[in-house]
Amino acid sequence: MFLPPYTHWLNDDKLIYNSYSQESNLYLAHIYSVQKESKIASFDYPVQASYKDEFYLSINYRRLLHMRPDYGYRCNSKINNEEIDELKTDGIWITDIQSAKTKMLHPLADILKTKPKDIFQKCKHNVNHLMIDPPGSGFIFIHRYYLGERRFDRLMYSNFKTLKVILDEEYVSHCHWITNEKIIGYVRAGNKNGYNILNINTGEVVNCETLNQLEYGDGHPSCYKQWVAFDSYPDKSRMQTLSLYNIKTNELIKLLEVYQSPKYKGETRCDLHPRFSSNGMFISFDAVFQGKRRHYYINVSKIIQNNT
Repeated sequence: MFLPPYTHWLNDDKLIYNSYSQESNLYLAHIYSVQKESKIASFDYPVQASYKDEFYLSINYRRLLHMRPDYGYRCNSKINNEEIDELKTDGIWITDIQSAKTKMLHPLADILKTKPKDIFQKCKHNVNHLMIDPPGSGFIFIHRYYLGERRFDRLMYSNFKTLKVILDEEYVSHCHWITNEKIIGYVRAGNKNGYNILNINTGEVVNCETLNQLEYGDGHPSCYKQWVAFDSYPDKSRMQTLSLYNIKTNELIKLLEVYQSPKYKGETRCDLHPRFSSNGMFISFDAVFQGKRRHYYINVSKIIQNNT
Protein backbone atom coordinates (compact mmCIF):
# COMPACT_ATOMS: atom_id res chain seq x y z
CA MET A 1 0.00 0.00 0.00
CA PHE A 2 0.98 3.65 -0.21
CA LEU A 3 0.31 6.94 1.55
CA PRO A 4 1.17 10.63 1.10
CA PRO A 5 4.58 11.94 2.25
CA TYR A 6 5.39 11.66 5.96
CA THR A 7 2.72 8.99 6.46
CA HIS A 8 4.42 5.63 6.15
CA TRP A 9 3.41 2.00 6.43
CA LEU A 10 5.57 0.27 9.04
CA ASN A 11 4.11 -3.17 8.32
CA ASP A 12 0.82 -4.63 7.06
CA ASP A 13 -1.05 -3.31 10.09
CA LYS A 14 0.72 -0.22 11.40
CA LEU A 15 1.36 3.19 9.91
CA ILE A 16 3.16 6.22 11.30
CA TYR A 17 2.16 9.83 10.67
CA ASN A 18 2.87 13.35 11.94
CA SER A 19 0.69 15.49 14.13
CA TYR A 20 0.85 18.62 16.27
CA SER A 21 0.08 18.99 19.98
CA GLN A 22 -1.16 22.40 21.11
CA GLU A 23 -0.64 21.39 24.73
CA SER A 24 3.07 20.60 24.36
CA ASN A 25 3.58 22.91 21.37
CA LEU A 26 5.45 20.11 19.60
CA TYR A 27 5.28 18.20 16.34
CA LEU A 28 4.71 14.54 17.15
CA ALA A 29 4.55 11.15 15.46
CA HIS A 30 1.73 8.69 16.07
CA ILE A 31 1.38 5.02 15.15
CA TYR A 32 -2.05 3.81 14.05
CA SER A 33 -3.18 0.18 13.93
CA VAL A 34 -5.58 -0.70 11.10
CA GLN A 35 -6.70 -3.87 12.88
CA LYS A 36 -7.43 -2.09 16.16
CA GLU A 37 -8.73 1.01 14.37
CA SER A 38 -6.97 3.21 16.88
CA LYS A 39 -3.78 5.07 17.69
CA ILE A 40 -1.48 2.75 19.63
CA ALA A 41 1.67 4.83 20.24
CA SER A 42 2.94 8.41 20.27
CA PHE A 43 6.44 9.89 20.08
CA ASP A 44 7.85 13.34 20.82
CA TYR A 45 9.66 13.66 17.49
CA PRO A 46 8.01 13.86 14.04
CA VAL A 47 8.84 11.34 11.32
CA GLN A 48 10.79 12.20 8.17
CA ALA A 49 11.84 8.67 7.12
CA SER A 50 11.04 5.28 8.63
CA TYR A 51 12.27 1.69 8.39
CA LYS A 52 9.66 -1.03 8.97
CA ASP A 53 8.53 -1.04 12.62
CA GLU A 54 12.12 -0.72 13.86
CA PHE A 55 13.13 2.96 13.77
CA TYR A 56 12.50 6.33 12.20
CA LEU A 57 14.45 9.54 11.53
CA SER A 58 13.46 13.09 12.40
CA ILE A 59 14.41 16.62 11.42
CA ASN A 60 13.47 20.06 12.77
CA TYR A 61 10.37 21.11 10.83
CA ARG A 62 10.50 24.61 12.33
CA ARG A 63 13.93 25.09 10.76
CA LEU A 64 12.65 23.60 7.51
CA LEU A 65 9.72 26.04 7.45
CA HIS A 66 12.16 28.95 7.82
CA MET A 67 14.40 27.73 5.01
CA ARG A 68 11.81 26.12 2.70
CA PRO A 69 8.24 27.28 3.49
CA ASP A 70 6.77 24.91 0.90
CA TYR A 71 8.09 21.90 2.87
CA GLY A 72 7.64 22.93 6.51
CA TYR A 73 4.66 22.82 8.86
CA ARG A 74 2.98 26.02 10.07
CA CYS A 75 1.41 25.01 13.40
CA ASN A 76 4.31 25.91 15.69
CA SER A 77 5.99 29.25 16.38
CA LYS A 78 8.55 30.56 13.92
CA ILE A 79 12.18 29.76 14.61
CA ASN A 80 14.35 32.71 15.65
CA ASN A 81 17.84 33.68 14.46
CA GLU A 82 19.49 32.37 17.64
CA GLU A 83 17.96 28.93 17.05
CA ILE A 84 18.96 29.01 13.39
CA ASP A 85 22.59 29.56 14.41
CA GLU A 86 22.50 26.69 16.94
CA LEU A 87 24.13 23.79 15.12
CA LYS A 88 25.10 21.46 17.97
CA THR A 89 21.60 20.64 19.24
CA ASP A 90 19.80 20.55 15.90
CA GLY A 91 20.16 18.09 13.05
CA ILE A 92 18.97 14.51 12.53
CA TRP A 93 17.46 12.36 15.30
CA ILE A 94 16.77 8.62 15.39
CA THR A 95 13.96 6.99 17.37
CA ASP A 96 13.82 3.30 18.28
CA ILE A 97 10.15 2.43 17.83
CA GLN A 98 10.12 -0.50 20.26
CA SER A 99 11.79 1.31 23.16
CA ALA A 100 10.50 4.79 22.20
CA LYS A 101 13.98 6.18 22.89
CA THR A 102 15.25 9.05 20.75
CA LYS A 103 18.80 10.32 20.40
CA MET A 104 20.62 12.88 18.31
CA LEU A 105 22.26 11.00 15.44
CA HIS A 106 24.00 13.76 13.46
CA PRO A 107 24.12 17.35 14.73
CA LEU A 108 24.33 19.97 12.01
CA ALA A 109 27.73 20.89 13.43
CA ASP A 110 29.07 17.44 12.53
CA ILE A 111 27.53 17.61 9.06
CA LEU A 112 29.40 20.88 8.47
CA LYS A 113 32.64 19.23 9.60
CA THR A 114 32.32 16.65 6.81
CA LYS A 115 34.41 18.08 3.97
CA PRO A 116 34.02 21.61 5.39
CA LYS A 117 34.11 24.80 3.35
CA ASP A 118 34.97 28.34 4.42
CA ILE A 119 31.59 29.51 3.12
CA PHE A 120 29.76 27.39 5.73
CA GLN A 121 30.47 29.96 8.44
CA LYS A 122 28.51 32.60 6.50
CA CYS A 123 25.49 30.43 5.68
CA LYS A 124 22.26 29.16 7.17
CA HIS A 125 21.93 25.38 7.14
CA ASN A 126 19.28 22.67 7.12
CA VAL A 127 18.76 19.06 6.08
CA ASN A 128 15.92 17.58 4.06
CA HIS A 129 14.80 14.61 1.95
CA LEU A 130 16.07 11.84 4.22
CA MET A 131 15.66 8.43 2.57
CA ILE A 132 16.66 5.11 4.17
CA ASP A 133 18.21 2.43 1.94
CA PRO A 134 16.35 -0.89 1.31
CA PRO A 135 18.21 -2.98 3.95
CA GLY A 136 18.01 -0.22 6.58
CA SER A 137 21.78 0.04 6.83
CA GLY A 138 22.08 3.73 5.97
CA PHE A 139 20.36 6.73 4.44
CA ILE A 140 20.88 9.63 2.08
CA PHE A 141 19.92 13.25 2.71
CA ILE A 142 20.42 16.73 1.32
CA HIS A 143 22.57 19.21 3.23
CA ARG A 144 21.20 22.54 2.02
CA TYR A 145 22.81 25.87 2.88
CA TYR A 146 22.04 29.45 1.94
CA LEU A 147 24.23 32.51 1.47
CA GLY A 148 21.61 35.22 1.39
CA GLU A 149 19.16 34.14 -1.31
CA ARG A 150 21.62 31.79 -3.03
CA ARG A 151 21.12 28.08 -2.36
CA PHE A 152 23.74 25.33 -2.34
CA ASP A 153 23.14 21.56 -2.03
CA ARG A 154 25.21 18.52 -1.11
CA LEU A 155 24.01 14.93 -1.30
CA MET A 156 25.27 13.02 1.73
CA TYR A 157 25.16 9.46 3.08
CA SER A 158 25.19 8.11 6.62
CA ASN A 159 25.68 4.53 7.81
CA PHE A 160 24.31 5.68 11.20
CA LYS A 161 27.87 6.21 12.42
CA THR A 162 29.89 8.16 9.89
CA LEU A 163 29.02 10.69 7.20
CA LYS A 164 30.29 11.12 3.66
CA VAL A 165 29.55 13.40 0.73
CA ILE A 166 28.17 11.63 -2.36
CA LEU A 167 27.77 14.59 -4.68
CA ASP A 168 28.77 18.24 -4.30
CA GLU A 169 28.05 20.28 -7.43
CA GLU A 170 25.74 22.78 -5.67
CA TYR A 171 22.41 21.32 -6.86
CA VAL A 172 20.58 18.22 -5.62
CA SER A 173 16.85 17.62 -5.88
CA HIS A 174 14.67 14.53 -5.45
CA CYS A 175 16.27 11.07 -5.32
CA HIS A 176 15.19 7.47 -4.78
CA TRP A 177 16.95 4.19 -4.05
CA ILE A 178 17.16 1.73 -6.96
CA THR A 179 19.25 -0.94 -5.20
CA ASN A 180 21.17 -1.16 -1.93
CA GLU A 181 23.99 0.92 -3.41
CA LYS A 182 22.50 2.87 -6.31
CA ILE A 183 20.13 5.83 -6.39
CA ILE A 184 18.52 7.83 -9.16
CA GLY A 185 18.16 11.56 -8.70
CA TYR A 186 17.67 14.85 -10.45
CA VAL A 187 21.03 16.45 -9.68
CA ARG A 188 23.83 18.49 -11.18
CA ALA A 189 26.65 16.26 -12.39
CA GLY A 190 29.35 17.35 -14.79
CA ASN A 191 27.98 20.90 -14.57
CA LYS A 192 24.65 19.77 -16.07
CA ASN A 193 21.28 19.27 -14.39
CA GLY A 194 19.40 16.07 -15.11
CA TYR A 195 18.52 12.56 -13.99
CA ASN A 196 21.58 10.55 -13.04
CA ILE A 197 22.24 7.18 -11.43
CA LEU A 198 24.77 7.40 -8.61
CA ASN A 199 26.67 4.59 -6.90
CA ILE A 200 27.15 5.59 -3.26
CA ASN A 201 30.08 3.19 -2.82
CA THR A 202 32.15 3.87 -5.93
CA GLY A 203 31.03 7.43 -6.71
CA GLU A 204 30.21 6.44 -10.31
CA VAL A 205 27.67 8.75 -12.01
CA VAL A 206 25.72 7.63 -15.09
CA ASN A 207 23.62 10.14 -17.03
CA CYS A 208 20.07 9.00 -17.90
CA GLU A 209 20.14 10.40 -21.43
CA THR A 210 16.76 8.97 -22.48
CA LEU A 211 15.02 10.64 -19.55
CA ASN A 212 16.84 13.94 -19.91
CA GLN A 213 16.03 14.21 -23.62
CA LEU A 214 12.39 14.69 -22.61
CA GLU A 215 13.41 18.01 -21.05
CA TYR A 216 10.76 17.65 -18.33
CA GLY A 217 13.13 19.10 -15.78
CA ASP A 218 13.10 18.21 -12.11
CA GLY A 219 10.75 15.44 -11.00
CA HIS A 220 10.03 13.03 -8.16
CA PRO A 221 11.32 9.52 -8.98
CA SER A 222 10.03 6.37 -7.32
CA CYS A 223 11.56 2.96 -8.05
CA TYR A 224 10.44 -0.64 -8.21
CA LYS A 225 13.12 -3.06 -9.46
CA GLN A 226 14.24 -1.67 -12.86
CA TRP A 227 11.22 0.66 -13.19
CA VAL A 228 11.20 4.36 -12.35
CA ALA A 229 7.98 6.33 -12.04
CA PHE A 230 8.53 10.06 -12.48
CA ASP A 231 6.49 13.21 -12.97
CA SER A 232 6.81 16.63 -14.57
CA TYR A 233 5.89 20.13 -13.51
CA PRO A 234 3.03 21.81 -15.44
CA ASP A 235 3.88 22.73 -19.03
CA LYS A 236 2.61 25.87 -20.83
CA SER A 237 -0.84 24.28 -21.03
CA ARG A 238 -0.70 23.51 -17.29
CA MET A 239 -0.55 19.76 -17.96
CA GLN A 240 1.50 17.46 -15.74
CA THR A 241 2.77 14.11 -16.96
CA LEU A 242 3.23 10.83 -15.09
CA SER A 243 5.55 8.36 -16.84
CA LEU A 244 7.49 5.12 -16.43
CA TYR A 245 11.10 4.50 -17.39
CA ASN A 246 12.83 1.12 -17.58
CA ILE A 247 16.48 1.45 -16.52
CA LYS A 248 17.53 -1.78 -18.25
CA THR A 249 15.76 -1.34 -21.60
CA ASN A 250 15.50 2.49 -21.78
CA GLU A 251 11.77 2.08 -22.50
CA LEU A 252 9.58 5.12 -21.80
CA ILE A 253 5.84 4.86 -21.17
CA LYS A 254 3.58 7.88 -20.66
CA LEU A 255 0.89 6.81 -18.19
CA LEU A 256 -1.30 9.92 -17.98
CA GLU A 257 -1.57 13.70 -18.12
CA VAL A 258 -3.53 15.80 -15.63
CA TYR A 259 -4.38 19.50 -15.49
CA GLN A 260 -3.22 21.82 -12.70
CA SER A 261 -5.07 25.12 -12.43
CA PRO A 262 -2.93 28.31 -12.33
CA LYS A 263 -4.36 29.02 -8.88
CA TYR A 264 -2.07 26.27 -7.57
CA LYS A 265 1.37 27.81 -7.68
CA GLY A 266 4.38 28.52 -5.50
CA GLU A 267 3.89 27.08 -2.02
CA THR A 268 0.38 25.86 -2.91
CA ARG A 269 1.45 23.93 -6.02
CA CYS A 270 0.60 20.25 -6.23
CA ASP A 271 3.43 18.04 -7.50
CA LEU A 272 2.34 14.54 -8.49
CA HIS A 273 4.78 12.81 -6.11
CA PRO A 274 4.37 9.34 -7.69
CA ARG A 275 5.05 6.41 -5.36
CA PHE A 276 5.12 2.71 -6.14
CA SER A 277 3.18 0.36 -3.91
CA SER A 278 5.35 -2.21 -2.13
CA ASN A 279 4.47 -4.92 -4.69
CA GLY A 280 4.97 -2.63 -7.69
CA MET A 281 1.45 -3.16 -8.99
CA PHE A 282 0.15 0.37 -8.33
CA ILE A 283 1.44 3.94 -8.41
CA SER A 284 -0.15 6.57 -6.19
CA PHE A 285 0.02 10.28 -6.94
CA ASP A 286 -1.29 13.66 -5.80
CA ALA A 287 -3.29 15.89 -8.13
CA VAL A 288 -5.79 18.77 -8.30
CA PHE A 289 -7.42 18.20 -11.70
CA GLN A 290 -10.82 17.75 -10.02
CA GLY A 291 -10.55 21.10 -8.27
CA LYS A 292 -9.35 19.73 -4.94
CA ARG A 293 -6.08 18.29 -3.67
CA ARG A 294 -6.63 14.54 -3.71
CA HIS A 295 -4.69 11.28 -3.67
CA TYR A 296 -5.12 8.90 -6.63
CA TYR A 297 -3.66 5.64 -7.87
CA ILE A 298 -3.17 3.88 -11.18
CA ASN A 299 -2.88 0.15 -11.81
CA VAL A 300 0.36 -0.66 -13.65
CA SER A 301 0.41 -4.40 -12.93
CA LYS A 302 0.21 -5.45 -16.59
CA ILE A 303 3.21 -3.30 -17.51
CA ILE A 304 5.28 -4.43 -14.54
CA GLN A 305 4.44 -8.12 -14.78
CA ASN A 306 5.08 -8.29 -18.50
CA ASN A 307 8.40 -6.42 -18.36
CA THR A 308 10.08 -7.43 -15.09
